[in-house]
Amino acid sequence: MTTSSSGVSRPAIDKPAISIIVAIATRDEISIWWVQLIVGIVEVLIGFWAAGYWGRSAALLVIWVGVIALTRGITEIVFAFKLRSAGKSIGGGPGTLAPA
Repeated sequence: MTTSSSGVSRPAIDKPAISIIVAIATRDEISIWWVQLIVGIVEVLIGFWAAGYWGRSAALLVIWVGVIALTRGITEIVFAFKLRSAGKSIGGGPGTLAPA
């Protein structure tokens, strides 16, 4: 049985590509949109690099997934604080986005 890398590499390239599109689409609303753009570009490059050769070691896969998860987590936390401050600026209390 042969294994194709397309099943693994496709999500590794599609998800970051969507992040790039979202970063560009929200550049007027989010002041740090460029962080998500840079992370998306790096993830796409890593995805192509990892998909280029199926014989990459399991350690590389674990490190790659860890780095992607870490960058995702950091950007999610930054955007959560931005969203929270946006909610406060429109008059909502903690945890709300609508005016009270």
